[in-house]
Amino acid sequence: MVLQVQVEDPPVYRVETKLGKGGFGQVYVGRRVSAVNKNEKAGAGAVEVYLGFFLIHICLNDLSVI
Repeated sequence: MVLQVQVEDPPVYRVETKLGKGGFGQVYVGRRVSAVNKNEKAGAGAVEVYLGFFLIHICLNDLSVI
């Protein structure tokens, strides 16, 4: 299964190698699917980026309803 992620507008990234994990989530390498310049290393057009997926845990017992 190939997982793709889109953040805001156009850039779509294919989730690749898992780099690590910690108490808040996991970090993967993301490769831009729709890259214009395949050699772009940094900035908004970067072909390869770090994608962080964070787990948000909410305990409903701790919430107050007003």
